[in-house]
Amino acid sequence: MRLSRLARTIAVAGSAIAALAVASPAHAQGTAVIRGTVVDSTNQREVPNAQVALVGTTLGAMSNAAGAFVITRVPAGSFTLRVQRIGYQPATATITVAAGDTAVVRVAMAPSAVQLSAVVSVGYGEESRRDVSAAVATVDNEEIQGATVAGVDAALQGKAAGVQIIQNAGNPGNGITVRIRGNASISASNQPLWVVDGIPLQRDSYSQLGIGGQDITGVTGLNPDEIESITVLKDAAAAAIYGSRGSNGVVMVTTKRGRAGTTAFTVNAYTGVQDVPKSTRWDMLNASEYIEYMNEAASNDGYGDEYFGDPNDPNLVNTDWQDEVMRSAQISDLSLGVSGGTELIQYYASGSYFDQDGVIIGSAYKRASGR
Repeated sequence: MRLSRLARTIAVAGSAIAALAVASPAHAQGTAVIRGTVVDSTNQREVPNAQVALVGTTLGAMSNAAGAFVITRVPAGSFTLRVQRIGYQPATATITVAAGDTAVVRVAMAPSAVQLSAVVSVGYGEESRRDVSAAVATVDNEEIQGATVAGVDAALQGKAAGVQIIQNAGNPGNGITVRIRGNASISASNQPLWVVDGIPLQRDSYSQLGIGGQDITGVTGLNPDEIESITVLKDAAAAAIYGSRGSNGVVMVTTKRGRAGTTAFTVNAYTGVQDVPKSTRWDMLNASEYIEYMNEAASNDGYGDEYFGDPNDPNLVNTDWQDEVMRSAQISDLSLGVSGGTELIQYYASGSYFDQDGVIIGSAYKRASGR
């Protein structure tokens, strides 16, 4: 009895499976298949990981590495195919399919320019400006471009809060003292660590050039016109990656890079004259006035009325030594740059010549650089 019931149950189950097997081809014959490829409208390259959906249904797919996608079990009718991907503008296509058809479609997506928020260079990469919690200050190239200064450190003066820039002497090309949040050491150097395009520089120059006891620094040779941005890392959290070298703060310099597109030429040139205003000079005595002054002092000490000579002597010579050592000095700068490239290769080449004569005769600074 039990065996006969078991046999009837198996027979019923077999009938149900057979019914499903028969019904499945019938369902597939009542639907359609959509095959397609998603490409970039600019260069006709395949766009992977694009979301493809039939508007008004729950059907959809994702394009593979070759930009291809397949949507099955599509009912007969007309549909709007919508394709989306980050970095591209959404694209749509109208498709009409009949039962049992296989439709083939090619969807072109146009790139979309996305406006990014300010990006800040930090020791371990780049972050969005609003995500940075450490103490940093950023100076863009618009703020330093065109400054009539010899070095990047001088161009940074007055541009970043908490950064003190001091010019110790007035001779051309003189090294600048940079202090980030004051002095941190009594006997060791207080200069920050300079990092140019990720490469730390030595704090001071190895050259033996020194004028008036003021040596040039390791970044004096950088051309300010080649700077894209400057980021100052002011606290231990921001400069931790550099260890003890960043104890006085870190100044990260990012130079300009080539960009894909048409070739672009840039020219920056200026020339001018430096002078010491008359109002800042000492009002000197002439020879006659000087002798009168000295004779009066000598007379008060009991040495006679004309101890230093006759103030009315016609052979007296008047020499203002300020006029003898100071001059009107020329300063000029010329920078040329060219950039461009493709999506695979970008280039940037530049050259500059900086020439500054000092207002004191015998002082000058010239710099020729190429990159």
